This record gives sequence, C-alpha cells and structure tokens, in this order.
Amino acid sequence: MSDGKNFYYRQKVTEAELDAAFNDLEVADRNAATDWGLEGVFVGLDVSEHAPNNLTVDVTAGRAYDNAGQRIEVPASQNVDVSEDYLAVSTAVATPGNEKIVSLSIKFDRALSDPRTDGNAATVYHQRSESFVLRVRQGSEGASPATPPVIPADEVRLANIVMVNAQTQVTNSDIVVTTREDFFRYATANLSSVAGTIRAALVQLQDHIEAVIGGTGLTAAAIAYAGGGVWADGTTNPATTVEAQLDKIIADLTAAGSNKIYSQPLAAGSPDTVSDETVFNQLTELLGLINLRGGLTYNNTWTGVNKFNGASAILPGIVNDRTAVGGYVLLGEFGDGIGSKIRLYASGNGFTFTTNAAYGGATWTKDFNVLDAYKWEWGSNGQHKYAYDDVNHATITWLGEKQLAYYETQRKPLLTGGSMGGTFFTTSDLNQKRIVDTPGTGTDVKVNVGPVLQNDIVRFRATFGVRFMSGTPAPSIVASVYFGGSEHAVAGTHRRVVTDGELITIFGEYTMPSDQGMAEVALLIQNAAAGTTELEGEFTLQADVLR
Repeated sequence: MSDGKNFYYRQKVTEAELDAAFNDLEVADRNAATDWGLEGVFVGLDVSEHAPNNLTVDVTAGRAYDNAGQRIEVPASQNVDVSEDYLAVSTAVATPGNEKIVSLSIKFDRALSDPRTDGNAATVYHQRSESFVLRVRQGSEGASPATPPVIPADEVRLANIVMVNAQTQVTNSDIVVTTREDFFRYATANLSSVAGTIRAALVQLQDHIEAVIGGTGLTAAAIAYAGGGVWADGTTNPATTVEAQLDKIIADLTAAGSNKIYSQPLAAGSPDTVSDETVFNQLTELLGLINLRGGLTYNNTWTGVNKFNGASAILPGIVNDRTAVGGYVLLGEFGDGIGSKIRLYASGNGFTFTTNAAYGGATWTKDFNVLDAYKWEWGSNGQHKYAYDDVNHATITWLGEKQLAYYETQRKPLLTGGSMGGTFFTTSDLNQKRIVDTPGTGTDVKVNVGPVLQNDIVRFRATFGVRFMSGTPAPSIVASVYFGGSEHAVAGTHRRVVTDGELITIFGEYTMPSDQGMAEVALLIQNAAAGTTELEGEFTLQADVLR
C-alpha cells in the first residue's frame, strides 16, 4: 500500500499536493519491487553485432528494474554507437597490443511531452512518461585483460565489449554477455543459470536437477575431490575429481587392497587376540593361529561339538601328556547325547572305561545324577573289574564290584611216546619229540585262569586230534583243574580214551570252594597200565571263569 492524501470539501489543492499524491503511488510501486528483490534485466535487452558490421551494436526490446525498483522498458530495438562514450569521448585503442573494455548499460529516465503554459507564463510538460537512457562507458586502455569501467548503482549493465587497436567493427566475438546483470544469474564451475523472472529461474533449476538425476548433467568427472588421508600402507590420495578418485579406489583395492585397509584390534577372542593393523596382516596372523591351534603338536581344547566325517586314520597307541589326577590320566571324553559322558582313563596298572562317571582326585562323581554310572577296569596284572552305581546322587559309591576272568587258548603240535610206567604223563614241551616219563614227573600242558574267588565256576573245553604211532596200551586224555598244588576232579566229560584218528572233545566245569589266586586247567595223557605208546597230533584248550 502507498501513503495517501485526504483531500477535503472546498479545499484549494496546490500543485505540490497533487504531485505528492501521485509520487506516493510511485513510491509504493517501487518499494514493492525492491522488497521482492526485483533488480536487473527481466527479459530481452540482448546485445549483438549490427548488420552490416560497424562500430555500433543492436539492443533488443525488453525490460529491467534498477536498484530503486524503477521499471525500465525498451519498447523497440535500439542501435547504439560504441565508437565514443556518453561523454562523446572516443573509445578507440591508441596502442597496438592493448585493449579497452567498453560497457553498455541502461538507466531509468522520464520522457517529457505535451508542453503547456502555466499561470506564470512558464512552459510545463504535462506528460512525464517512463523511458530509458542507454549509456556507453569505457575503462582504461591497457594490456589484456583490461579493467572494465565502474557502472553506477542506478544503472544496469547489458554487456561488455572488448575494443582493440585500429578496430573498425564490432562482432559477436567481441561482445561479452557473461557480465550482463540479469535479475537471476548464478554460475559455478559446473552449473550456471541466467533468468529474468523467478519462474524462468525455477524452470532452469528444475532442468539442472533432472539432468543430474538422469545422468546427463552433473557427472562425477565434473565434481572436485579435495584430497584425503593416506591408505594404511602409505599410498596417498591427492586432489582430483570424484570420477578419478573412485577409479583410483577400485585400482588400489584390486592391487593388494588388504594392505591398504586398517582394522581395529580383535580383542574379544580367547585364548588369542589379534592386534590393530592392516587387514592383510590380521589375516596372516589369524592363519598362523589357526595353523598352530589345529596342529597335532599343539594342546588343543575344542569347546564346540566336533565331528570327523573323513576316513579313519587312527594308528595303534595313545600319546598323552596330560597330568594325572589321583593316579588317573584322562585320555579322552565323549558326549553320549543324553547328558553324561563316556571317558577313558589310563592308570598305573592298565585302563579304566567309564560312562557317566568322572574322577576328581579323591571321589568319582556323576555327570547326570539320575543316570546309572558304570566302570570297567583292565589291569596289566591280569585282574579285570566291573562296578556300577544306580543311585540318584552326585557322588558315586561303586556297587557290585566284581573281577572279570579271562581265558587262554593254546594250539600246539603234539608228539609223545616212550615207556610210560606211571599213571600220569605231563609235559610243557611238545615240540615234536618223544618223552619217556614216570608217574608224577614233568610239567602240564596248561592254561591260566583267574584270579578266582569262592563259588566261581571254572569252565574248559579241549579239542584233541591224535593218531597212534606205535606201542600199547591206548592212553586216555584227561583235563583237570589245579590249584593249591593239587589236582581237583571236575564234573563233565573230562576223560576220553584216545582212538586212532579220532577228533576228541572234552569239556567240564568246576565250582571253586574258596578264593584262590591263579588256577590252572591242565591237559594230561594217562595210561591205563604200564606200556610203551607213541602218539602224534595237536590240540586246542580253552578255559574261563563264570562269576
């Protein structure tokens, strides 16, 4: 809104009052223009060479606003002489090799018309139309690039013209329009926009955005990269374009890239950590730790579930360097899938195999209280034991501990003969030689069983194949149990008369009347009467203990 005047009835209005009322409206109009920042060329007013070429230029019709918000309109094209400035001073360049900048600007003016004579007989121009003045100004002559002239603040520059020595015409190549003071103008190394209206400026801005999004405008090659820090291996990253830097990153990472990336320390592992260094060095360190930890010469503790699906390559023998606990060395333990473990121990006199039982130095404890615990011992002294605990508790009390017996099998060639004057013939050396024996002498063909306890049952089975060589009478084969220095009769078919070429099987069992050490099952040859007999053959003798 503008300032206003309140005229009243029968007021005698003066010229100054009427002029002030109209001036208020003009001031309001100009204030609105300056408030909106309307300054510079809005449309048209383009400067170009004249045809035919001479020292004049053409200016198209157009509009502009000055810094006071005054509207400057050129209704039709204008031809402007630039051979001299607005002060009628020549713009010619006197010295060859020098140049001079001539500026063409436009200024708001009033065109006075309709002259009238007032009461004082003075001429007054009743019509005061908006108009313009085109001004030619020149800078100082000098070497290129010359300095352009300064344009007053109330003028709007339309173009600069470069003049040189002995110039007779102005062409478009001499006209510099980048200095034109448009209403909207910006320029960077990559983008520029010149517009006379806000709408036109927004359209150009939208075009720039579309070009960037569509990939046809701003490119990585047009964006500057100021440079950055060095890679971990010392390779530098100097200033260049974004395109070149992206290409360099790919090339750097392709060539020994793991040496260029730095990594924080890997300190969460146990028992090993990896220090802060390049990725390549960390991977190298990790590989070394893996090779070390998985090596057969390293004491590995596998905390996870391990499965071995390859072909077995287990060799005889167990090598163990673990410390003994209470006389037992744990060779291995395995989960059985139900909460307990299976373990194998080595001790001073053999091996111990357990399920759901672990030895802690003084007591045996269960892995899973509600499950039974079992223990088997194989002694190097020939004593084998078995025990169990079927009570729901943690600390084990072994129940039903029993000794396990074993049996021996002998298979030897037999050749006997000679004068047998006694009842028994026994020998331990039957390697194809004749033996002449007397009753009660010699040693038995025997196997050891035990140790045996009271009520243990000693069982045996012998297979004997012979043929007569010579002599009489036919002997008998007898199997007997010996302990405490004497023979004990057995139940079963334990005596058979030898028949030439017959395969003889004798067997029997004997219940022990008391605890003993090792017992013997002996195989003897017995003659019914004195005589000379020669035999040849072989036998198999087996014996065990049932408890």
